[in-house]
Amino acid sequence: APLAWVVKYALDKSSGDAETPPLPGAMLDFEYSNELAGKAILLGFASVIVLLVYFIVAGVTKRIFLRLTRLLQRRCGKRIRIILMASLAGLLTGCLGYLVPLSLTDGATQIMPTLKACKTQHFSTSDLIAIAFAKSAAYWVAAGGGLVGGIFFPLLYIGIIAGELLAKFELFAPGARLTVPVMMASVPSSIMPAFFTMIALPLSTFNLGPKWCVPIFIASLTSYTVLVGTGLLRRLLLKAASA
Repeated sequence: APLAWVVKYALDKSSGDAETPPLPGAMLDFEYSNELAGKAILLGFASVIVLLVYFIVAGVTKRIFLRLTRLLQRRCGKRIRIILMASLAGLLTGCLGYLVPLSLTDGATQIMPTLKACKTQHFSTSDLIAIAFAKSAAYWVAAGGGLVGGIFFPLLYIGIIAGELLAKFELFAPGARLTVPVMMASVPSSIMPAFFTMIALPLSTFNLGPKWCVPIFIASLTSYTVLVGTGLLRRLLLKAASA
């Protein structure tokens, strides 16, 4: 369907029949053009890089916590080990929350405050990088200590932060209006084959029009194909398990 739209739009534009009014609603809205399809592919590759960095943080954190778990299990027993590991995870996530407040919670409630702060240029590039790394570390520290929580909303939020970072590159003009909704969907889509759900989330969150399905779907499909479809993620996981 996105490919059919790209072709239709190109043909209509060449004949002078293309519709180019602004899409309805949303603070991140702008006019559609077929250039978005090519930029979406690049954003899909960028999502893969974000996921790989995310899993590097996961690997380092899990290795540290695994060694601590084995040590405490031998010396203190299972019950004391569970209490100590959960307490350590709570302490570390609390410290991360004090240093980088946006690293706490699942990230869903922080989406709009973060976007408004970025729109007023409240966050610098280094701030956004710190938030992304702190959010990644906070999740894996909590998971390593045995605390309960899902991976989806943290990835969603990290995708938005990555979108704000990529918006600083002229290549991805018109900036955050493109990169934020696309990265919001394509980062979690790198490992979750739920493309229609991923499209619906930014569309409903930002009240975007149907033309947005094109870049969001292309980026989501690209990221999943590169990371999972090629077997890259499986090979990396097998290599990590054997290390």
